[in-house]
Amino acid sequence: MTTHHYEYDFPVPLAGSLEDAFKALTDADALRIWFAEHVSVDLAVGGDFRFWGRHTYGTPSADQASQKLVRIEPPNALAFSWRLLGQDSEVTLSLREEDGATRI
Repeated sequence: MTTHHYEYDFPVPLAGSLEDAFKALTDADALRIWFAEHVSVDLAVGGDFRFWGRHTYGTPSADQASQKLVRIEPPNALAFSWRLLGQDSEVTLSLREEDGATRI
């Protein structure tokens, strides 16, 4: 069996502070506004970081949402597991201030 490792880095400028951006990534009510139709968040390593719904690629229903938080470093980073299209993956979101702007 071949294991593939893909890494993507797409810096995106965000409005607001690191703390504001981190809250938007970790607060269930905020996530429901901009990220997914349904969200379940437990901000502890090993806790739920589940998201699903009609607009969530590869995870349209609650029984398909098995994402777990694997790392949390407020306000700079969080990582979660995501079984997507039958493949295990890990997504890391890093926040940083650069040139006077917050970037993810």
